[in-house]
Amino acid sequence: MSAEFPGFEADNRPPAAINGDLGANVELQAAPPADALTTAVLARLEQAPQGRTWLQSLLLLGVSLIMFAGAGFFEYSPSELVILVLVLLFHETGHYVGMRLFNYQDVRMFFIPFFGAAVAGRSTSVEGYKEAIVLLLGPLPGILVGLAVGTVCFFHDSATLRSVAIMLLALNGFNLLPFLPLDGGRLLDLIVFSRQRHLEAVFRFVTGALLALVGWMLGAWLLIIVGIFILLATGSTFRVSTLAQRLRGAVLPGTKMDLSARIPPDRATPLIEVVREAFPQTTQPNSLATIVRQVWERMHTRPPGLAASVVLLSLYVASLLGTPAVAALFVLPLPSFATRTNADGTTSRIWEVRSWGRVGSTTELGADDRFHGRHVAYFMDTGKVAVEGSYVNGEPDGTWTYYTESGQIESHEVYKGGKLLEPGEAPPN
Repeated sequence: MSAEFPGFEADNRPPAAINGDLGANVELQAAPPADALTTAVLARLEQAPQGRTWLQSLLLLGVSLIMFAGAGFFEYSPSELVILVLVLLFHETGHYVGMRLFNYQDVRMFFIPFFGAAVAGRSTSVEGYKEAIVLLLGPLPGILVGLAVGTVCFFHDSATLRSVAIMLLALNGFNLLPFLPLDGGRLLDLIVFSRQRHLEAVFRFVTGALLALVGWMLGAWLLIIVGIFILLATGSTFRVSTLAQRLRGAVLPGTKMDLSARIPPDRATPLIEVVREAFPQTTQPNSLATIVRQVWERMHTRPPGLAASVVLLSLYVASLLGTPAVAALFVLPLPSFATRTNADGTTSRIWEVRSWGRVGSTTELGADDRFHGRHVAYFMDTGKVAVEGSYVNGEPDGTWTYYTESGQIESHEVYKGGKLLEPGEAPPN
């Protein structure tokens, strides 16, 4: 290996004796800085590694919002904006709690006017399952709370609670989609694709292309820019993964390492030389330092083990598929029979259709359980009358009136024995 990478040489000592856990058969040998560029990169590396910056977090949040809004899940109104901010805050609080739980460094939540919040921090652990849990702690609590609130709506008619449930399920379910930079895409990349650099490159390329395509279809320039950025970064990411794999060697499962700490100086210099050889076109100290840290982290970060991966992926797939299924179940029309007491003391059998606990329509029934009598349909959002008319022996009959959501009459239709009459047409004898 020393012939391929200057500053690395074979090491026959026991793995536990190798400082820094660079692998069971390689060791970085300390070397003096070769030139001014290496010295400048070393100076950058003396600083603590930077986690996801507030700008990156803001960009991630913005992409999520644009994709969510572009899909037509909500239209901005004062009440919906308040609900959206609270839902986003709850989502980011889940990430925040996970980062605190696993001792992330520089964890901070910052608020974005009119949008909500975002969380930034940097991992200290090489154990990938911790990052996977942090990713899931954003959408999963929101989905569970959305399920609970949605269930309450079956027993308590509240338009506000329904909006909260829809927003919780839609936004958090949307974030589980398997596309970068959403939580679902990052989770799949961590658990599945990061294990094989070729698959990871294909995943990133497809994600970038689809993101740019969706942005073009929605007219969202930010999505197009992010998609193009992912496409352009795919080659660099592949080279970082390739270099890290060749330098990694056998990973020692029991070795502890703090990824938030600076790279030991005796390891940093030869690693810089290796990166410069692999990335000859990169000559800026800040850019080189970033790549060196990326290689260093990829050399040491361990994806979740088999059992943890199965559990995490099962939880992800169940949430990804279950969220739209639950949302569809909430709005699924459920018919039933009901009995209504009339003003004269008599009773009528009613065919009642409810959706998410709210009455969607009622139709009186005759003795043979056919539609016979008054029919009323309601707007689901407001509960106001949308249509009213009557049936005779299972057929629409008489004048049917259609209303706007504001309560104004929109149109009339006249039926006779189930036949729709043209305007001015006399009913048959």
